[in-house]
Amino acid sequence: MHSLCGSRKQNNLEKRGDMETKKDKLFIGAMSILILLFLYGFITNINGDQGAVFCGRAGDYMADYYNVAEYAATRNPYGYGRETEYVDALQRMYPPLAYVIAYYQSKAADYINFQGPEAGRTNLGLATSAFFMFFCAAWFMLLIYSSIRKSGLYKALILLCMMLSGIFIFSYERGNNIFLAALCSSFFVLNYNSENKALAELSYVALAIAAGLKVYPALLGILLIFDKNYKGAFRLILYGIAFGFLPFFFLEGGLRNIPILFKNLQKASELFEDLVFPRFNFRFWASQIENAELKALVYAVVKKLSALCCIAAVAVSYFQTQQWKRIMLILLALVIFPVNSAEYTGLYLFVGIILFLNEKQWSLLDAFYMVFIVLILNPFQIIIHECNYTTWAMNFSASAMLILLLADTVYQMIKLRGHVKYGR
Repeated sequence: MHSLCGSRKQNNLEKRGDMETKKDKLFIGAMSILILLFLYGFITNINGDQGAVFCGRAGDYMADYYNVAEYAATRNPYGYGRETEYVDALQRMYPPLAYVIAYYQSKAADYINFQGPEAGRTNLGLATSAFFMFFCAAWFMLLIYSSIRKSGLYKALILLCMMLSGIFIFSYERGNNIFLAALCSSFFVLNYNSENKALAELSYVALAIAAGLKVYPALLGILLIFDKNYKGAFRLILYGIAFGFLPFFFLEGGLRNIPILFKNLQKASELFEDLVFPRFNFRFWASQIENAELKALVYAVVKKLSALCCIAAVAVSYFQTQQWKRIMLILLALVIFPVNSAEYTGLYLFVGIILFLNEKQWSLLDAFYMVFIVLILNPFQIIIHECNYTTWAMNFSASAMLILLLADTVYQMIKLRGHVKYGR
């Protein structure tokens, strides 16, 4: 009898492992086809549709790096003391920590006497910006690689698929410090509940740095509340205050820059509200509407819908029993909620995608999640009559995945309540 039970257990383990392999093969196979189509199209016609994988077809290479470095070069990125002058709110809306880092980046070229792109595209400016982006991206992908629980070959192929995704390519070209924020956020997700206390504490610091750069990653701190780790949450808040406010003292004007920052954020939000660009969230669809009255009406609806879905996702994630789904709910809310949810914010989702691939269970819903994930990562540009359907599919997939996860979690809550009510 013992032998029979042992045999059944072994068979179940083998089936589960086989299912995991099929899951990996499906992801790698689907991504490989799309990547090969992208590479073939790009190589055969460099001026063709595949160049759209870059923002503006790389017409403003490393813009987020060079422009921010220009504003930080004088240590007065918010324009303190000359608020009445024209201020480019789109480049002066970052938290102070981003400008402290950019100040040291600006030392590699003459950002004081030349405009950002002009200074940055000198030989030394190009070399140093490329190296900094490579350094951050490499560490981020090393972290992702270390979190993939697969055999060597599958591990390498999954990483390759992530690196050749549209999101990764788009993000690298922008030169945005999102790689550093994604690295720190992912490190927190992977280590916040580690038994190694030093590693867990370091993850709190990492999340505080991510929030100091991009604000929204702070949302992940709710995981500590879910775990009733209130002491850890308190220390995280202290770290957040340190990285959020101390950098102001490095800049001209100090804490007096805070109201200027909020004013710039408001201006930038108004500008981003109806811009048409590759991004996540429901505003993307409203921005496509040409009729002004209908557009205003749809905007009013999607703003509330986006906020409602994201708040609900974070709230119900507490009741989600599968860790990857809980994490992905919060990550999708983090990506979809902001007004400026540009394509590069998809880097935050990478750790959630890996947690999904690491999951040994497989269901019909997982097949849908797999399709959504592949469409989010897809680098192959499908453009018909100047409409980029790859971007459409990316946006739709993220929104649909959020709604499906939300519905799945609510169903779990109702089912659990029924079991408790009837004593099952």
